[in-house]
Amino acid sequence: MDETRAAPPRSPRPPHQRALRLALLCGLSVGCVPPMIEPSTSDATAQTTESTTALTTAGTTDATTATTTTEPGTDSTDDATTEGEALPPYADGISITKVEANQAVAVDVAVNGSGVPKGERAARLVRDRNLALRVYWELDDTWEPRELEARLELQLPDEATLVQTTSKFIDGPSTVTSLGGSLNFSIKRQHVVPGASFVISLHELEPSAAPPPDPPPRMPHDGVAPLGVEPDAMALRYVLVPIDHEYEGCQNPAELTEEFVASMHDHLFERFPLRELDIVVGEPLLWSAYPDVSALLNATIARRASDAAAPEVIYFGLIRPCDYPLTFPDAQVAGILSHPPVAAEGELRTAILELDPEGELRSINSLSWATGRLLGRRDVATGSCDASLPDLDYPHPDGRVGAWGLSVLTGALYSMLTPDHMLYCSENTLTWSGPYGWELEYTSIMTLSSWGE
Repeated sequence: MDETRAAPPRSPRPPHQRALRLALLCGLSVGCVPPMIEPSTSDATAQTTESTTALTTAGTTDATTATTTTEPGTDSTDDATTEGEALPPYADGISITKVEANQAVAVDVAVNGSGVPKGERAARLVRDRNLALRVYWELDDTWEPRELEARLELQLPDEATLVQTTSKFIDGPSTVTSLGGSLNFSIKRQHVVPGASFVISLHELEPSAAPPPDPPPRMPHDGVAPLGVEPDAMALRYVLVPIDHEYEGCQNPAELTEEFVASMHDHLFERFPLRELDIVVGEPLLWSAYPDVSALLNATIARRASDAAAPEVIYFGLIRPCDYPLTFPDAQVAGILSHPPVAAEGELRTAILELDPEGELRSINSLSWATGRLLGRRDVATGSCDASLPDLDYPHPDGRVGAWGLSVLTGALYSMLTPDHMLYCSENTLTWSGPYGWELEYTSIMTLSSWGE
């Protein structure tokens, strides 16, 4: 039984979809960072207008940064040195309240002076995936605005220590709603590994005769906190089947360019808990009849069978119909899949996506919605948009993600009010990921990845 996704009346392609295609000069490398994109402002409640270099270089756009590495076997303590220089004194009148890791969704990794155990976190962290650390602070009544140095020591399991420093003028409280309202560090993918731990501290730029604050502005207060990265492979593989439509004198080939595939790659990679993402374009499938969706799904399922595709592989058939738009919605999946996945349902890990006359996806959101369904997720419904298969356990009102997000590709910040990408009727709505959905998808991708190992 095929499952359909409702499509509201057509409207011009949203600005964020057009901007997405401009970010693809780096191709398909999961570690690359495309040129900065100014996010859409079409929904002021859904996304800020900021972007940051936090995942390209350490620190914030208004800070100076430096990075050094202590080689394996070199001693590292709370009084460690950088290039032979003693640590400056701890900053007075300020305390660190929270450290948050973000690979797409916000995850508290240290609060109230201690690390947060993995089992108590909102979502899991993916290994070998760029990660931003956002540091929040609280000021005493005696605080005098001034510039401070923040220091990150990342201790790797091979005993190497990566040190990053950044300076920032602090004249008020921190805030989650702006990247300028936090101290930001970047950990590149090669250092996001199981067994890594960290400590972050704040220091004066000038010598001080005052006694050190107790407790110091340090997270955690004592020792180090585990970064808490999981060891799982976290990989997905897609096969795209171009469906060339020839019908009643019309010839519409589905030409999937490298740029088009890169756009799909980046849209999926920044929203899902992925370490690796492989997208392959298969041989075209000729369709010389009316594009009945059930028949198209069956033909795509037959193609995956002839390819002897493994059950973890996702197949998308893409058609640019002669009669556009088709009466069926912008995306349809082959069936209702289990969560966690089961191998016996492999042939149902198939969907049909519709292309517009320009050869673009009719809705970029259909890509993440269909992927979510093929990972066993259900729809997110709102009061104004019903769903045929709603997730009755979804925890946030109006389908919002419920936590601030950050793109590992563009550095764009996404509000906690942004709708989840499983929102039904979301064709022209900017969507993102939240901890609830990230956790469900993590379990599914972890399972699928284990089949392919």
